[in-house]
Amino acid sequence: AAEAYERYAPLSGWDEERWWALVYAAIAYRSLGELDTAIERDLRAVQLLPQLVDAYFGLGESYCRKGNWEQSIRWGELGIERLRMQDQGSSQPAIPSNLVWFNANAYSFQPYTWLAVAYNNSGNSEMALSCYKQAYQTRPEPDIKQNIDLLEAGLAKRRIIHNGIDLAAGLAKLG
Repeated sequence: AAEAYERYAPLSGWDEERWWALVYAAIAYRSLGELDTAIERDLRAVQLLPQLVDAYFGLGESYCRKGNWEQSIRWGELGIERLRMQDQGSSQPAIPSNLVWFNANAYSFQPYTWLAVAYNNSGNSEMALSCYKQAYQTRPEPDIKQNIDLLEAGLAKRRIIHNGIDLAAGLAKLG
């Protein structure tokens, strides 16, 4: 499939068709584990039509799979910002206008699952929790709920420890 998309991309006379070919080639390469090639195709798609979010999310997912949390978060946040701009009435759509059917998973579930992984691995449990909660609103799956419960328990434990340390320091000052 990746090769077919690769052959088609330069043949089309329409930017949006070339963009789709690049995005689907990136998806195919990602599924084959060829993450660097997927990243290169998504970067070309971003250069071609920078207002559309799919390639941003593809980049974020690829970098997450590579364990490059910073880049994963960067691209994910850029994609989410473009969706927010569209929701706020931007004249440039973030989602392709000629979709035959709308895949909510692509915009309101999937990005939040890998972003949660990236945030958690970068040490930002609060943002990881927020992402899992956003994903759970779209698809309330048991494994997402389990991740939410684990993060909430870990954050509660961290707050208790910090409160205990603050209490001990305060008591030590009192003498």
